[in-house]
Amino acid sequence: MKQETALRHDGPAAPETLALRRPTALQARLVAFPNLVILALIFLAWGATGWIVAVLRDDVHAAAERRIASQAHAAAQHVAQVVQATATSLESIDAVPIVGERPSAAERNRIHAQLGRLRNASDAIQTIGIVDANGRVRALDSDPDPRPTDLADRPYFAAHRDSRDPDLRFDAPILSRPGLQVSIPVTRRIETPDGRFAGVVAARIDPHYFESFLKLTDASLASLATRDGVLLARFPQIGLIGASKLPVADGQPQRPPAYLQSPIDGRTYLMKIIDVPKTDLVVRIGVDAEAIAAEWRSRAAAPTTRAVVATLLLVGFGVFLHRRDNAMHAAQAAANAARAEAEELSRNKSDFLAQMSHEIRTPLNAILGFSEMISGDVLKHGVAERYRSYANDIHYSAQHLLAVINQILDMAKVEAGRWELDETTFTAAELADATVRLVASRAEAASVAIDASGIDASIVLKGDARTLRQLLLNLAVNAVKHAGPDRRIELHASRTADGGAVFAVSDKGAGMAPEDAARVLNPFETVRDDRMPKRESTGLGLPLARLFAELHGARLALESARGKGTTVRLYLPKDRVLT
Repeated sequence: MKQETALRHDGPAAPETLALRRPTALQARLVAFPNLVILALIFLAWGATGWIVAVLRDDVHAAAERRIASQAHAAAQHVAQVVQATATSLESIDAVPIVGERPSAAERNRIHAQLGRLRNASDAIQTIGIVDANGRVRALDSDPDPRPTDLADRPYFAAHRDSRDPDLRFDAPILSRPGLQVSIPVTRRIETPDGRFAGVVAARIDPHYFESFLKLTDASLASLATRDGVLLARFPQIGLIGASKLPVADGQPQRPPAYLQSPIDGRTYLMKIIDVPKTDLVVRIGVDAEAIAAEWRSRAAAPTTRAVVATLLLVGFGVFLHRRDNAMHAAQAAANAARAEAEELSRNKSDFLAQMSHEIRTPLNAILGFSEMISGDVLKHGVAERYRSYANDIHYSAQHLLAVINQILDMAKVEAGRWELDETTFTAAELADATVRLVASRAEAASVAIDASGIDASIVLKGDARTLRQLLLNLAVNAVKHAGPDRRIELHASRTADGGAVFAVSDKGAGMAPEDAARVLNPFETVRDDRMPKRESTGLGLPLARLFAELHGARLALESARGKGTTVRLYLPKDRVLT
């Protein structure tokens, strides 16, 4: 094109030359075509996503309906079996003789024994008794001759007296004596041979028996109630005495699941209500509507995310081409940085493993060597004192090896997120005393004194005492190793201005440079200084202490200077301090 436009400069351009310079309508449409295609693809992607999300919503709802329907039928069948077993037990009682005017002692003993057998045979029944036609208690499983308590004012007594319904009656839970246990009254009518009202056989059923298998349904809400809404058992558990009534069941044997609001907790549930066969009871199994919505949102997240990603890819395609070179440079720089970091980590781990090889091999060699000398009697002098010295060396080496291995295992467990806290309440003095006892033998062997007089004994803490004790022990052992010429370390505990607490472990040893103080709290990093005496150490004590502190929401601070010693402080937040 440059050659064609340069042919003539002294006259107007040829029509062909103008066509080359100015885009035609066809060319403009060709340029706009990709944008139209991208827009069409975006509309298509979001239309398909909307259809998929709608289908997923229906699937989640249908799956929840099937799940609660199955759970409701299983719970209803179980309740029916319990009710049938209770009905059989109450019907087996020949109660007419005991409610007569003067039952004999033999009759009372017979009924008492029968009631006791029935109660012991059922896991659900707490107690069984018989009430005569005047409302007086005549027999109990726990007492062959009970005092004549008047129960004529009980709702179930009046209901059985005024109706010849032979079925069991369930009433609202009550606090029964003795012991103020929560019980569900279950009663049946007693009749004389000529059909007259003779009294009531009453049992008290433990609602926790029903709650135990309602819990097994694994639903958000499971309850057992009468058809008129009296709550008998529920999971999650609530106080049944005076609990709000549930909506009255509509009497339909096959009720489809529906969204209902609970009058107890105010939450909305997809609820399946089913009648318990041959009873006046209903089982309600529900799944939290918010849980259904959350599951739908979770399943819809993938197609929605794909639509969003597709949209971003389509819209950003041109920008991507324009910035491709910059992205490549950035990726290369990130790769170089990652490679450098990996190489640094590899070097640190190599140094650590090299040191660990020495730390483990040395005590093992001591154990093997001295053991062979003892077993083979190489010296052949039979000097018991020397053998005891060897045994002491073996014991020390084994202890050191065990400490090394324990620190490695603890570090691995904490970094894997498997260290579990067993939180209790304890005082700062108790924690400090335990630490002093654990480090005492090591300090005595090193001729180091421990000053724990700076402990505020009034501080009461909440946390995992074992983990915090190990933390302070690591700090104390480190301080003993680095104790200065005064051969003394100090342990302090006090309150902070923000309501927290701080523990401090100090020594007057050689100390370290500030840049080294920041490194020693990181795993696999050690400080090398030819001016310092060589010590047996894995370099994991302080990093482990830092991880233990972070598990409690606390922080570890290390202050050190060459020739002035080291102080390590543990700052516990105020929510760990009770008083």
